[in-house]
Amino acid sequence: MKQMAGQMPVNNQQELRRIATEKLRLARWFRELTAEQRAVVSALPSEEAFVRMDALVKERQRCMDEFDRLSELATNLAIIESKATDGELRAISDELKTVLRDAAKLDTANKEALLAQREAMLKLIEQLKQGKQALGAYGRQSDPEAAFVDKNK
Repeated sequence: MKQMAGQMPVNNQQELRRIATEKLRLARWFRELTAEQRAVVSALPSEEAFVRMDALVKERQRCMDEFDRLSELATNLAIIESKATDGELRAISDELKTVLRDAAKLDTANKEALLAQREAMLKLIEQLKQGKQALGAYGRQSDPEAAFVDKNK
């Protein structure tokens, strides 16, 4: 089979299309997991939400690991996607970039929501500490008439 100068072998093009298609599938799944995290963040701090968030983080990591493995395969074929002349491959690559941008935006929003949740929980913990201190001041005393004991004296 003749090959024009500057073109990659057909079997490499097919393999790259297969890899790019699989990367796109993984990127879409990653975006879906990231979107689901958004819903879970709003359900925090329930135990179920923590368990689901943990599962989502692990699944996202599996997606990223597989994505990296596929990227390495493509590199090992000595193919650079941005220089590919294959129209189908370019379309997959363009969509992949769009999906990854969308996932990054969702991830940023999730991070901001988690930080807001964290701040709310820190405020709640501080309120609970203050309430505990106030209740400690009203503890049982030997004088039945005493309603408040100032522990600072």
